Order: sequence, then C-alpha cells, then structure tokens
Amino acid sequence: MVVFANVNLSLLRGVCQDDYHRMAKAGILSEDDRVELVEGEIMAMAPIGRRQPVS
Repeated sequence: MVVFANVNLSLLRGVCQDDYHRMAKAGILSEDDRVELVEGEIMAMAPIGRRQPVS
C-alpha cells in the first residue's frame, strides 16, 4: 500500500495522465515520490539503488 498526503493511492484506479499531472500540481505527488502511472493505476516504484533479487 502506498500512502501520500493521507491518500491511499492503491484505492485510485482508472487514473488518466491528466489526473496524474493534476495530482502533482496540487502537491499530492511530489518529485521525490517514487510512483509511476501504469495502465491507470498509480504504482510504487523500487527505491533508487536497491538491487533487485535475481531468480
């Protein structure tokens, strides 16, 4: 679960690119937030510098 500014982003589905950018302009998302928009869902990204497990 990803929570920013008291908003549970896992509850947001069907977010379009314009909505995503409006959330950034409104301060809900900042440049430091490690999230991305994938098929209408805001997803948490892996932290920078963390190695991914190799299978």
